[in-house]
Amino acid sequence: MIAVLMNVMIFVVILVMITVTIIVNYECRLRQRQRHQKQRHCHHYRHNHPPLEPVYAIRGQEVRLPCDITSPKTDSVLLVLWYKNGTKTPVYSIDSRASNNGKSLTWSSAAVFGSRASWHPNGKASELVVKGADYKDQGEYRCRVDFQKTPTHNANVQLHVVGEYQHSSLSQVDKHPLPDFTSLSATEWSKHNHFLSQV
Repeated sequence: MIAVLMNVMIFVVILVMITVTIIVNYECRLRQRQRHQKQRHCHHYRHNHPPLEPVYAIRGQEVRLPCDITSPKTDSVLLVLWYKNGTKTPVYSIDSRASNNGKSLTWSSAAVFGSRASWHPNGKASELVVKGADYKDQGEYRCRVDFQKTPTHNANVQLHVVGEYQHSSLSQVDKHPLPDFTSLSATEWSKHNHFLSQV
């Protein structure tokens, strides 16, 4: 009788140990799956919501809005769309799908840039050049790049337009405060080696 009870107790202990092991392994796999999903979500969010790159322009001068159009697989760019302040309709587009003689078709919204904007493709240094920057041009711009095979790439730019440069005052012009350019040359203001203005 005692031997039977001992065998039953041993069986129960083994059964409990197996059950605990199964539960622990399941919880570990569940946590790993949740961690992997969180990492994928963070990667997806960073890919589709890149940080804002500030760009400063002087009113009336030319401004360059950067957009990296390179792909890790050296893929072909099909379409580049520029949006302003979260609108669903682009304000500027470069369409290579319907290219004529190797030249992409460009379109510029008459209500935003009109003929003031032009596209300068150059890989990572590609830029949308806008002439005669004005206060109405200020805002958040998103550059969307569609490739033939590579997933869509986005770049965000925050454009700030400041008042005309004056020798008498660097702090405020037309009630639009200027950023701190005191550490730069008085005759040349630049950002990331991009020329902004020369007096």
